[in-house]
Amino acid sequence: MLLFLRLRERLLPTAETPLQYLIDRLGQLIIANTEVTRCARRYNPPPAQRMALEDVIRTPECWAPSLSTTDTSPLPYPSISWWWDHC
Repeated sequence: MLLFLRLRERLLPTAETPLQYLIDRLGQLIIANTEVTRCARRYNPPPAQRMALEDVIRTPECWAPSLSTTDTSPLPYPSISWWWDHC
């Protein structure tokens, strides 16, 4: 997410209209995907199939008022860290 935000902030000021449109829609898609997964049955099983709360680490169901970090260095996972070389 931080990589997307960094790239968006770098491109938007000088981007032509089609690219601005694409960047804006990508941001909306990310938000929409996050919201849908909060409601999807796959991630929210019916009560009979749910684990006990003490067996689950719950994440807050709200948006943070600001980023938790400003560190945009690659995450220590080879499967995704290669992406930082492309920005």
